[in-house]
Amino acid sequence: TLGEKFNVNQGIVSGHDKAFVFDEYKEEFSEFLKPFYKNKDIHKYRISKALYYILYLDGKKNPSEKLITYLEDYKEKLESRREVKKNRINWWELQWSRDEKIFQDIKIVARQRNRRNDFALVSNEFYASADVYYITPKDTEINMYYILAYLNSEVFYRWFRLQGKNKGEFLELYSTPLKEVPI
Repeated sequence: TLGEKFNVNQGIVSGHDKAFVFDEYKEEFSEFLKPFYKNKDIHKYRISKALYYILYLDGKKNPSEKLITYLEDYKEKLESRREVKKNRINWWELQWSRDEKIFQDIKIVARQRNRRNDFALVSNEFYASADVYYITPKDTEINMYYILAYLNSEVFYRWFRLQGKNKGEFLELYSTPLKEVPI
């Protein structure tokens, strides 16, 4: 199955997009900003250009004073998140930032829910939210282009429509159903 040879991970959960996502590049936060993609940016074999930026704050690097000052406007909302209340993350961190390698190494990306089976291979940085799934190899011997072509194929579409998870006319390309796909 796909899950035996690949990791399937969900994208970033910010916990409050208004605090972390920008529609323009903010030079003063450049040390923490990453291009941020929406699920609509994923197409069959390609991705669109990122139009957003995310403050990637995972707790491994302390934010600047200027950044903390900016985030103070959202502090009450950020402090009310479950992971903060349980002392698992700092109030200024992303809710679930994920392992950054997922976003930086080669990967296949997919929309969580889509009418078609649109998958794209990305070898550069690709940061996206929880409605995007990342397929990364456990074994470096597997040809990612082969897997990409298979996932974009009519054969895969028909199999997933019958055996995978669907919601009306949409394929639900979540972690568990993707992991169960035969390859």
